[in-house]
Amino acid sequence: MGDCELILTGAGASSRTALEAVGRTMAQAFPAYTVRLVCTTRTPGGELRQALDQAVQHKIRTLLLQPVLLTRGEEYDRIQAAAAPYAKYFSSLQIGAPLLDSAKGLEAVSEVLSSIAQSYDSNTAVCFLGHGSKTRPNTVYTSLQALLPKSCFLGVLSGRPNTADVLSQLRASPYRRVVLHPLLLSAGGHALRDMAGDSETSWKSVFEKSGYPVQCVLRGLGEYPAIQALFAARGKAAAGTARGGCSTCPPPGEPHLTAPLRVELDQLKPVRGAAGHPGNKVALAHLVVQRHAVLPVQLLQLQSVGRVRLLRLQRGQSHPAAGNQRRSGGTDHISAHRADVQRGPQ
Repeated sequence: MGDCELILTGAGASSRTALEAVGRTMAQAFPAYTVRLVCTTRTPGGELRQALDQAVQHKIRTLLLQPVLLTRGEEYDRIQAAAAPYAKYFSSLQIGAPLLDSAKGLEAVSEVLSSIAQSYDSNTAVCFLGHGSKTRPNTVYTSLQALLPKSCFLGVLSGRPNTADVLSQLRASPYRRVVLHPLLLSAGGHALRDMAGDSETSWKSVFEKSGYPVQCVLRGLGEYPAIQALFAARGKAAAGTARGGCSTCPPPGEPHLTAPLRVELDQLKPVRGAAGHPGNKVALAHLVVQRHAVLPVQLLQLQSVGRVRLLRLQRGQSHPAAGNQRRSGGTDHISAHRADVQRGPQ
């Protein structure tokens, strides 16, 4: 056994199929690494902690942790929390980014979804069903929808756009047949029950009741070679930025897309300013404006923020200040590529 290990993590027992498919691609992309598959659960620590303990026992020096996830949600947070205490045991511990965590990632996944839709005739709409979240805004799905052809519709199980939203859009379109496809890495319980099940609330039943002939595709995105290759690229990007400690890595040159990015003030750390600039500013976020879809930033507890300076960045332009806004409280949605925050009186 070598001193490099790659741990692929997926959420729940149903993720095994996707993990195995991605694992085969990863084994080819990382010949010097031992590849281990871990299905995580909601149990604190759980299987991932066991895998990390084993890596320590095997005296692994370089550990790459690649979550097989689409979005940076609660499961990704649990993976980060479980891995962080182990950083001191490795020369390098890197955590790769999920697929929909960057502009290039959104575009790459949209190309896969578009190719799926192209296999159907012009009278057919392809509706992709994602997981979503009730506790975090589903803006990333809106950004992905903006990149898809008109025959593609996105909906989620938790939050919005929900079944009613997709059905409303479908009724306003010329499409008369519907294909339901999981926007999930595995076609597990959600695909079998919530999408293709026979209950009155399943997507299949709702669309059929509305008069649409429905075809269900029970194939997770993780079974597509193009998606497997994207995870390999995520892992390569993380491995290429290897350094001591524990960090999460987007591909080189790409900012994270946490859409929207929720930042508590106690998470903001002052940085030293460049020559001629104040040193008490805090780098808040670096976002990407994808075509005409502007990703919002949410600032929380703004009563402690004195000033927000917005910088809007377009391709080929420099960083001109977009103006200053003073806020005394509430939540501010900022349409900006970059924002700097100055702390107000404490």
